[in-house]
Amino acid sequence: MLSIIKLICFTALSITQVFGVQVVNEHVKPSTCPEGWYEERADPVKCLKIVTEARSWTDAWTDCLVAGNDSTLLHISNVFENLEILNNIANHCSQFYTGLFRNVYDEWIWTTGDTITYAHWKAGYPTNDTTQNCVSFDGNTGMWYNMDCDKLQCYACQQYF
Repeated sequence: MLSIIKLICFTALSITQVFGVQVVNEHVKPSTCPEGWYEERADPVKCLKIVTEARSWTDAWTDCLVAGNDSTLLHISNVFENLEILNNIANHCSQFYTGLFRNVYDEWIWTTGDTITYAHWKAGYPTNDTTQNCVSFDGNTGMWYNMDCDKLQCYACQQYF
């Protein structure tokens, strides 16, 4: 029984020597994200990158597209992604662009073409101001708000692997 307990305790570590045999935890895998990107835990086939160089929304989107591998501005699908971004990426910038925008039909859609199925709007947002068609993520609260797309700020890119 004591041997089983030792084995369980040892396998809780990523790599351990147990009875002369190396044990590898199958839940720990190396990231397949490019250098400078990190693997999102809420969606483990997505890589994220925060860019601290201030750009307009359009320039930010273009920069993400140029990164290759079908990269685009950040698409947040659920509360778990929103919390992960708040806890892990947002400390780099107090606010940054996402891939959510208002199209010519007055619909909020993602740069991926997906319609919005989850939102975490700040109270009073989105506004009806048709000059504020791009969405920013508040790095202090995790709330979203629409703003002028020409404002220069950080942005987040995503890509799937």
